[in-house]
Amino acid sequence: MSGALLSGADLKGAILPEADLSDTLLDGANLAGASLEQANLAGAQLCFLSCANLDGTFFSGADLRGAVLHGADLRTARFCDEREEYAPEVSVGCASLREADLSGAKLTGVNLRNVDLSYAVLNNADLTGADLTGAKLTGTELEGSKIAGAKGLPDRRSSGHLQAGGVGAVRKGPPGTNLGIGSGLLSLTHGAR
Repeated sequence: MSGALLSGADLKGAILPEADLSDTLLDGANLAGASLEQANLAGAQLCFLSCANLDGTFFSGADLRGAVLHGADLRTARFCDEREEYAPEVSVGCASLREADLSGAKLTGVNLRNVDLSYAVLNNADLTGADLTGAKLTGTELEGSKIAGAKGLPDRRSSGHLQAGGVGAVRKGPPGTNLGIGSGLLSLTHGAR
């Protein structure tokens, strides 16, 4: 189904393990409760004219590299196999959101433990209470994001943890938001795997 036009499709509760949905247009599709375990969603557009319904969607082990999820409500989506912590030998692992556009996404309280968010764009996203423990955050853009109560982010106050990924200086934002980096890139030198 690579490159398919599935805008507005009703895929509620669909079980699509290892499906190739790369470069597919899924805006406005109903994926509520769908299982996309180990699916290839690289370059998929889940939010183009309107966002897909991702309520309770299971993305464990899915490849979402370069996917467009701008403004998506992902508060009930699952990105890691629950077995990851207690039975890693049978777990399919976590999703890859490397280079994904999650600008303005609602990720309040979402478990993003061990998820690859390298070079992802999370500008103005709501990560309040999210768990990013062990997440790969190299080059991730977090400018203007709400991070109050988020776990697993490096300590902003200690030097050596956050670095501008090029030019620019660290700017202070309002309480509850991240420290913006002048270049927009965040590089971690500690805590990332």
